[in-house]
Amino acid sequence: MKTSIKISALAFAGALALTGCNGEEGGPDSSTPASTPVSSSSPSASAGESSPGAVEVPESGAVTTKPVSEEVAVDAAFETVERLWAVTDAQSADGSTSMKRVRDLAVDPYRTKTQKYLKLHASKKGTATGERSVELVDGFTTPMTYKGKKLKFHNVQMNVCNDTSGIEYKANGKKAKRPSMERTLLTVMVQFDPGKKQWFVTRTKSDEEPQKC
Repeated sequence: MKTSIKISALAFAGALALTGCNGEEGGPDSSTPASTPVSSSSPSASAGESSPGAVEVPESGAVTTKPVSEEVAVDAAFETVERLWAVTDAQSADGSTSMKRVRDLAVDPYRTKTQKYLKLHASKKGTATGERSVELVDGFTTPMTYKGKKLKFHNVQMNVCNDTSGIEYKANGKKAKRPSMERTLLTVMVQFDPGKKQWFVTRTKSDEEPQKC
């Protein structure tokens, strides 16, 4: 199971990196968890250290891995998050507000939130240098019903650690204030659309008080 990724040359990813609104956002299929979490095999994911097996920026484009088991589903969901963040980070770096590649990886309400972020970032002329790391802490699947059929592994909820400690931010050419907490735990919901046969980030949630990871 993949547990971490490093993304270079992002721009203001700390703002977009699924900090979300406090509490849970709306969205389909917020089912009660039905199985035991699949935990990261790397102790670094929860111990606050970078994984030695961290990989570079992933491909963009839709993730189409079929959710044949919980472990496969969690891996595919994490890859979807990796790809989405790589896309939005790259677009933030060049000021692009295009949603073409985002549409392959996110649906509402998260898609709309991403669009608002990209427009806001472009208007502020934000830049950043450095590298962030995203680590999978744990994840589990919940069932969904599609055309009267119960599907076991199509919804994934995961906790990820977003580490922006290696990033230097600037706004309008001036050094920006760093976040008070640079390694934060975020909850991400990802769903496999059985009609389109691909994975989408649907929403995120976070506690009122950010949790360090």
